[in-house]
Amino acid sequence: MRVLFDVDGTLIESGSASDNHPLPKTAIVELLKALAAGGHRIAVASSAGREVAAAVCVVLGIRGLVRIVDKEPDNYDLVIDDSAEGGQGLGRQLLQVRSGMLGAEVDDPWP
Repeated sequence: MRVLFDVDGTLIESGSASDNHPLPKTAIVELLKALAAGGHRIAVASSAGREVAAAVCVVLGIRGLVRIVDKEPDNYDLVIDDSAEGGQGLGRQLLQVRSGMLGAEVDDPWP
């Protein structure tokens, strides 16, 4: 399967790439690693450009697992993005990732 991951708001918290200390969304990064380990072809793109995508991947320790691409249609099987608009037209299926930090008042832990 060919999977495209967005960077800002998906692999990292929105806006955190600009200060050179991206805040990873750990569950999404782990999903990327698991898909790569399963033999899936993983691409990463950012509307901020390829250099930003590559730099974030280095910081997250996933650079060797992914191909850095431009955010353009390429018939991916799955697009993982925080924006439904950002993922439109890029793949057959879109998994929209919730943006923002989770707060206890919004998302209480399961019992």
